[in-house]
Amino acid sequence: MRRDAPRTRSWSPGLITGLMLLLATVAPVQAQDASKVLRATIDVTKTGEPIERLMWGHFIENLGNWWEGNAWAELIGDRKFYYPVDNDTIQDPPNRRRWVNQWTPVGPRSSVVMDSARAYVGKHSPRILLAGADPRGIRQVGLPVHQGQSYVGRVVLAGDPAAKVAITLTWGPGPDDRQVVRIQENLSQEFRTFPLTFTARADNPRATFEITGTGNDSFLVGAVSLMQADNIDGWRPGYIQLFREMHISTTRWAGNFSANYEWRDGIGNPDKRPPRYDFAWHGLEPNDVGTFEILDLNRLIGSEPYIGVNAGLGDEHSAAQWVEYVNGSLNTPMGKLRADHGHPEPFAVKWWGIGNEMYGEWQIGHMSIDHFVIKDNQFAEAMRAVDPSIILVAAGADIYQMQADSRDRPRVVSPPYKYDGPFDWSGNLLRYTGRNMNYISEHIYGPYGANAQYFDSASGKWVRDSVAPIQDRLRRIPTRAHAAAEEWKGYLQRMPWLKDSGIRMVMDEWSTGGGGDLAAGLTVGMTLNEMFRHTDVFKRSDHTCAPCAIDYNRWDPPVLRSNGLVFKMLGDRFGTLPILDIGGNSPQPQLHGTVGIDIPHTPSGSPTYPLDVMAALSKDRQRLTISVVNPSASAQKLQLQVGGAKLPNSGRTWTVSGPTIQAGNVAGKPPEVTLTESTLSNANRPITVAPFSINLYEFQIR
Repeated sequence: MRRDAPRTRSWSPGLITGLMLLLATVAPVQAQDASKVLRATIDVTKTGEPIERLMWGHFIENLGNWWEGNAWAELIGDRKFYYPVDNDTIQDPPNRRRWVNQWTPVGPRSSVVMDSARAYVGKHSPRILLAGADPRGIRQVGLPVHQGQSYVGRVVLAGDPAAKVAITLTWGPGPDDRQVVRIQENLSQEFRTFPLTFTARADNPRATFEITGTGNDSFLVGAVSLMQADNIDGWRPGYIQLFREMHISTTRWAGNFSANYEWRDGIGNPDKRPPRYDFAWHGLEPNDVGTFEILDLNRLIGSEPYIGVNAGLGDEHSAAQWVEYVNGSLNTPMGKLRADHGHPEPFAVKWWGIGNEMYGEWQIGHMSIDHFVIKDNQFAEAMRAVDPSIILVAAGADIYQMQADSRDRPRVVSPPYKYDGPFDWSGNLLRYTGRNMNYISEHIYGPYGANAQYFDSASGKWVRDSVAPIQDRLRRIPTRAHAAAEEWKGYLQRMPWLKDSGIRMVMDEWSTGGGGDLAAGLTVGMTLNEMFRHTDVFKRSDHTCAPCAIDYNRWDPPVLRSNGLVFKMLGDRFGTLPILDIGGNSPQPQLHGTVGIDIPHTPSGSPTYPLDVMAALSKDRQRLTISVVNPSASAQKLQLQVGGAKLPNSGRTWTVSGPTIQAGNVAGKPPEVTLTESTLSNANRPITVAPFSINLYEFQIR
């Protein structure tokens, strides 16, 4: 809502979405013959280029609570004191990240002074002015602790040797509902680090953490940390397990934050990494999750890293130094620095991206395309001079993406945009920087489901699609994937040299709206199906985002949402050789919209409407897997007909489904969306496909 928009009745977005989805599923917009049997003809002899392992990737960035209060195990908010310690409830600049607890004084406000002259890290550190036997210090409320759980951490202190400092974790109102760690050594004027260990003896989602002192003079707190003791290199083990279950093959660490990110702030001693303000997402960035931590995460979940450098406010020299820090030998300055930080061996990271959505006015450091092609070439040449073996991805945006983003950010020029013009961002990048790229990126965002929009050519405006049945509105994201593939083939026609260049497209951000309901899982299933139809175009995929596929809070164990379950199901079993010849008796209708602006020339999906069917063989061609998504509110009958092999009468089935399209999995509550396995018999007869379900059928073929 715009700041100047009139206030209306406050309805939650989730409630509105749910009501609209419910109405859409029951509205008699398009009658369907429930007795009709859909046919899917699958010719297993006609396969396309293999589905790359990198198609199972996810996108992550230092955003909101994707780390703090989520996968990263740190419990202390603002642990290096970016904000002053006071009783104010408003932080300046505003911190939009949730669950970042504030520090307040223990004792009068005047007992805590923010000392800039003796700052341990950042711009200042709190100095506690002591008052004899009366404790003075700082306090943070809101730490989630569980009975029997151990917690480990540290505190960095300096001060008067006579000061007696105690650190207290309190989980209840009684005098025994706490544990105190007393610093036994005398403080000194030099900062020193002291270990902390606690074990909670009761559950409390809002425990209190205090650092207090008695005596005379003062002491300083430089930094403090507290994590659950069973963390794995700083990561919560429950999240590591779920990331593994989703078969995340690669993680793209980039995004809007990268345009104002200084990578040097995220290396070395975590306590000495300065806290910064992230102007992209308007929140505190503690820099605890930096280069080593991201690479540790990839190691722990078995994925391949993909790093996006700062092409917003950054420069090519800094980007090249980052490549050298990660990949350089000990004989290089940055390689030696990496070794000094505890990792002598190079990481050999192959995938690197130059910038993120640099075409967008919202992107920090945005510039016109005629200027950015200069910058992109400078970055590529500098980075490759350090490591010629790296794979470089240019920050592209085809005509569809440019026009879709203009929906919310009107430009001087209205759609349709012309190819080879100033708003053909990818086209200009390919023409003028193609010699320096291996791949070019594409992103897919935009309203889908109940909030779907389309471009009305008659009015020249984007309007809400309130008429189409829900199965069509859920196709908006996969339709954009189809449009991107269609657009790539248009680039090949306009630039024939691309055919032999090896350059292809990577869909390194695509969103299902961030919701946790079953609609998100249905959209993931159809979008993956669509990208698998175009493996000649798409060589990697990074779903937005890995944490978005998980429901979490600070208290309960995390759980997979519907989209996470779809990644788990398909990542477990789906084949690697996509079958390109899938016919049917029910063509997909074209969506509302305008060709060349928001819909492609041909509809997405398989000719089995309303079902979406995609199939693939295992590498040895002995196993046939069929992905079938039913985004409609009605059960559908599907007859499978296989050419080039004999379809056995029995197989196995996995299904992600829920009682309604609004069903979702919430941490701490019984799951509503489930992944179930069953045996399929009579496969040569029509199969009943449940409403609002994503299904995987597996057959051993001869």
